[in-house]
Amino acid sequence: MNYKEVKVYVFGSFDGLHPGHISFLKQAKKLGHLTVVVARDSNIVVRKKQAPLFSEKKRKQTLTKLNIADEVILGQEGVKFDLLATKNIDVICLGYDQMKDLSFLREKLQKIGRNHIKIVRAKPFLPLILKSSKLKRLGLIREYDD
Repeated sequence: MNYKEVKVYVFGSFDGLHPGHISFLKQAKKLGHLTVVVARDSNIVVRKKQAPLFSEKKRKQTLTKLNIADEVILGQEGVKFDLLATKNIDVICLGYDQMKDLSFLREKLQKIGRNHIKIVRAKPFLPLILKSSKLKRLGLIREYDD
């Protein structure tokens, strides 16, 4: 399988894009054809118990403007794993701090017959400084502009 045939997916909220996100996306892009799945506003509210700083539409637009990903799509409302069952995915690239315990994801992939999907973890980019939760607490998160 050549580089362009490898389908790489990343998932995240990307709420307040920062250089750590850019590094993560560039690392994922090196693996093949990159699709970024942006978390829906409603899913963020459920998971993080607060609304995102930027709307899903704005986060998707910002990621598209970066011209790193081959495709930027909105994730599904509520259901997390349907996309994994319906899309042709070869690699899931996770951020260095995303989903620490991979056994849950591996179990889900096996359950839906997708245990061939390779899971890779990106290297951190200044993790003590550029972590979204820390930047938000300090009020330093802002939208990435070219």
